[in-house]
Amino acid sequence: MCVYACGHWRKTGASACLYCNMEELKSALTQRAIEQHTQRVRESLRAHEGCDSRYSSYGMGFVQFAAQEKQLFRWLYLEDNQPGRHQEDVLEPEIIRTVMDEFGYDEVTARAFHRDMTYYSYGLAILANTGHLALTEAELREAFRREFRALAAYYGPPKKLPEFAERENAVHQLFR
Repeated sequence: MCVYACGHWRKTGASACLYCNMEELKSALTQRAIEQHTQRVRESLRAHEGCDSRYSSYGMGFVQFAAQEKQLFRWLYLEDNQPGRHQEDVLEPEIIRTVMDEFGYDEVTARAFHRDMTYYSYGLAILANTGHLALTEAELREAFRREFRALAAYYGPPKKLPEFAERENAVHQLFR
């Protein structure tokens, strides 16, 4: 087998190469990063299902991915001049639908709201990725709630609330 290293294929003892060229390697790395990111978000969604907004869970998963998969996060979101870099969250269409469904914002407002939340989320994710974010999960969740309240004050209050907030009369958790 050979692996691509330092711009050259190196023979490792087996007869086949894992990747035929550097583009295949980059594509595989990008796919792996997307899978790991999606896994972290899905874990966050499952862990907080029914007790917090889905929207908040996306942000939590994004920051957890940045903290736990440092190099994959950098590859997917921070590296310049390579095809794997993503300007937006790979789950952005799903997240925009969640903002619309969960809070009743129209698509234009949901996109603008999420764009502004993305600036905040990237800051937290980069701090987590570089080891400079020392927040517990509860503190991180509260940080996202504070930013949500600030953006809701700017874009207007949500037309509806997430099911958990209505069911448990937990409006105070979002707007206290």
